[in-house]
This record gives sequence, structure tokens and C-alpha cells, in this order.
Amino acid sequence: IYGYVDLGYMHDCKAPLISDEKGNKTYKCQYETIGQFTGVTDKNGKKVFEHDIVRFDRGTFVVEFAYFRMGFCFKGLHGRGCVPGFTMAHWEHLEVIGNIHDDKELLEEDK
Repeated sequence: IYGYVDLGYMHDCKAPLISDEKGNKTYKCQYETIGQFTGVTDKNGKKVFEHDIVRFDRGTFVVEFAYFRMGFCFKGLHGRGCVPGFTMAHWEHLEVIGNIHDDKELLEEDK
């Protein structure tokens, strides 16, 4: 669901809520599955979110927010940390192939 997050504290809910983009409907969600929009799209025009699994010529990565960098980075799979030195030019060539919550098998394929 794409929309706006309300952590639910104002509504005495046990779970965060997401309102759809038009504000017409509200859904409960699991906090750990919320991913922020990066502000860019992949080579096919698909929005890239935090926790998406992406692939391009340098390999397969997970998009993560790096607090120490105050921005998004590509985290390598299987213990490789955030990869520095990527520019917006790299974002234009990547393709979203899934996300870490719905497509865990993609993380295994890269082994």
C-alpha cells in the first residue's frame, strides 16, 4: 500500500496505520515492513523504496537508509555493508526485482 504512515499512537492502536495516497482508506500494517520512498524510480519507471531488492551490473543489493550517511545506500547481500560511491547515474540503471519482506527467495538466489 502506498500512502502516509500514522504510527497509531494518537488512535490507541497497537499497530501503525497507513492511509492510502488519496486519504480514503486506512490500513493496519506491521511496523517492520514500512519502507520509505527514495524519491527515484528504476529503469522501468517503478518507484524505489527502502528494503527493495534491486539488481544492476554491479550485482544484487538491498536499498537501505544509512543514518550515518543520512541517505539511501545499496547494502550488499550476505554480510557486505553499504556500498559507498554510488551516484544517481547508478540508480537509473537498476531494476527493482522484489523486496525483503515478500521475496526472501531472491536473497537466497544470490548465494
